[in-house]
Amino acid sequence: MVKLYCDEKARLWGIDAMRDWKTRDEPTNANLRLLESMSRAWPNMNADQATQRLTTIISIDDMLPKAVRAHFRLPSLYIGNAHYSWSQARLDEWWSELSSAIVVGLDAVEADKDLQKGGAATLDDRPPTRGEELNDACRAYSQHANSTTLDDLRLACSAPGLGQYFERLTYWLGRKRPAPGRRPIASELWIALSNIEARADYYHHHRASYRYDDKRRAEAASSADEHHPSPIIEALHTVSRGGLVLGQRVRHGKFGQGTITHIEGDRIEAEFDGLGAKRILETFLTAETLPEAHPSQQ
Repeated sequence: MVKLYCDEKARLWGIDAMRDWKTRDEPTNANLRLLESMSRAWPNMNADQATQRLTTIISIDDMLPKAVRAHFRLPSLYIGNAHYSWSQARLDEWWSELSSAIVVGLDAVEADKDLQKGGAATLDDRPPTRGEELNDACRAYSQHANSTTLDDLRLACSAPGLGQYFERLTYWLGRKRPAPGRRPIASELWIALSNIEARADYYHHHRASYRYDDKRRAEAASSADEHHPSPIIEALHTVSRGGLVLGQRVRHGKFGQGTITHIEGDRIEAEFDGLGAKRILETFLTAETLPEAHPSQQ
């Protein structure tokens, strides 16, 4: 979602499209896309705009794994309110220095093979993100709609900008019947939940709630003690509801051919040729080839 938004903005501004980030950690990829968009030129930026961008950059920096952050040599990000007294020339000079340092760091990250598939770098030392919390909360609520999962979703949606989407969900939960000519309430609920989940990628530069952080720590400790995957890992499926499996080649009417990389019920994530990863409902995909036998099917 963030990449599509940034690519469209780049096209309108007449600049190059965003890079295709391929570290082994998707939240980190989302944050690198956002950081790249933050580094773009902004002619005649004012102090308020600089504050907004600087706040986002600081948040991203806090959420990057050490192996990624080590590639960045940024000037001091904690300038307080000093820039409100700067001339336009001084503000432009400061932003040029910062954005150039970001680009150098991004180049180094892109060139580091240890961060990519098969690499040796550790990427799990970052804090849990609000985006992960949103994805897990939406998944849990869609599978088991009850007061507990709804409360977890409410907490996940406490990040700035998400309140209106959660209110839309609760509005339809409180309705007894749809308005004349409207979609069924079940469809409205699915749309409201999808609108929340669609925004998860943007919130990877926000920290998860303390409750979610504690839950992840407890699951990690349990996994280490009992030598089995955490509940989050165990929830991943290898076969879809319609029979698609991991590694299978599929076709989408808009994105063309791709390979299935992740399955959750009827929601499929596939790596499309030349376009990268997309998350799509199974009904929009057509099987192209049979995959090799998966270990879980042997």
